[in-house]
Amino acid sequence: MQGEKRFEPKLFYGINLSDFIGTDHFLMKLNDAISLEWIRERTRSYYSHTGKPSVDPVVLVKMLLVGYLYDIRSERRLVEEVRLNLAYRWYAGYERTRKSPTTASSPEPAPGSGEISSSRYSRRYSDSA
Repeated sequence: MQGEKRFEPKLFYGINLSDFIGTDHFLMKLNDAISLEWIRERTRSYYSHTGKPSVDPVVLVKMLLVGYLYDIRSERRLVEEVRLNLAYRWYAGYERTRKSPTTASSPEPAPGSGEISSSRYSRRYSDSA
């Protein structure tokens, strides 16, 4: 008799990301071997004391390290990979339910920014042709 798998999405999942990744994954070993907590203190003077909190500098360095180690050359692609790959997400310190960092150059337009017209592109690049 042929079986059929039916996907029934749940509102909440009780999962531990490290259970999916496994203790033998390179990023698990890297996380145990190297602590990057010192980065916060070293970069503290570059941040304002007012305004909206930034992305944690340790997260940024970990994401850049993932990009370097796994040959992800584009910042947009790196953001997408961290969003999708559970091991990268765990290493950066994001739970599955929490939204991962984005980049200012991400393809989604900022709210209220409107569309970029094609005439703007043609003006910018017409001299280079």
